[in-house]
Amino acid sequence: MTQEELNLLKRMVDATKRQAEATERMADYLSTIAHVLQDGKIIFGKNTEN
Repeated sequence: MTQEELNLLKRMVDATKRQAEATERMADYLSTIAHVLQDGKIIFGKNTEN
């Protein structure tokens, strides 16, 4: 492999790592949103029944 190919491979690995980190953050955000929506549904459900 040439140095240029090795540099490209390293950049691809770095980009994949950043993508994985971003995906993990997105999963955390979506999980938080899901919990908020679930809590809101319970709260609003109780409020509308009263």
